[in-house]
Amino acid sequence: MPLIGSPGASEVVVEEGKAGLPGTAGASHAVGNHLTAAATHLYVGMPVGPNARGALHALPWANLVDGAAEPVVSYQPGAGGLPAAGDEFGAVSQ
Repeated sequence: MPLIGSPGASEVVVEEGKAGLPGTAGASHAVGNHLTAAATHLYVGMPVGPNARGALHALPWANLVDGAAEPVVSYQPGAGGLPAAGDEFGAVSQ
């Protein structure tokens, strides 16, 4: 993200620990299998890990385009008023 200019010159890999996405990269977390683009954020689903029930993270576009370090908003079961139930939270975002 994003492809501006020649390939390899400006891409940002969206994975845990980069562009403000929390966590550490690990096998089978399914990071990026579920993406939703909005005007101000890229929503990245992590339905399989590292949280037991999954998570959805809202990355500000500035983190991806300009290398900014704006705060990332994370949604996960059991936090912020969301019920601590279900599996693969973040598999769908709209």
